[in-house]
Amino acid sequence: MNTKPTNTVKRHRKKRAVINHSKHWDAITSAIRFEIFMFLSASGPCSIAELARQMGTRADSLYHHMKILVSADLVEEVGFRRVGKQTEAVYDVVADKFDFDTNVDTECFVKLLKSTHRRCERNFKLALENGLVNFTEKKRNSYMGADTSWLTREQQLLVNSHLEAIFEIFAEGRKNRKGDLFSLTLNLSPIQRTNAPKE
Repeated sequence: MNTKPTNTVKRHRKKRAVINHSKHWDAITSAIRFEIFMFLSASGPCSIAELARQMGTRADSLYHHMKILVSADLVEEVGFRRVGKQTEAVYDVVADKFDFDTNVDTECFVKLLKSTHRRCERNFKLALENGLVNFTEKKRNSYMGADTSWLTREQQLLVNSHLEAIFEIFAEGRKNRKGDLFSLTLNLSPIQRTNAPKE
């Protein structure tokens, strides 16, 4: 009688979930955990070994962070796979889409922004040091910039649609894993003009 376990992976994400609890914020305000969360959102369910290959990092550096995401109820173990004589756990995010509850301490968002920007800085510095960055017109693969503008509601919606299209391209790239690995860090927000002249 064969008592070896067979592969079992069940994908059963909810349609939407809300990031609105302190344990959620504690988990994702780490840049590496936020990156794990984004990769899993696009390409899960997958094992830690598969995730490490996608992210271009070592698997042993992800176990601790995955445990925190699971304990925060943002990621769950959805089964296992047999790989040779080994059995590895398979993980996935708990929902297809996540909304951020803005009725929380503003420091939660600021901490997430700071950690993702620090990771962006490290990625960019390493790319520069290894001669990967190119700003020339014909071979351009990098952008840097900051801008400020007045936008009508129609223009805001247009910007939103372009950004959503870019994120869709990145999500598709995480699934297919062809070409080179790129990083995109973005913050778009309204500006509170505290010293604006009276109209």
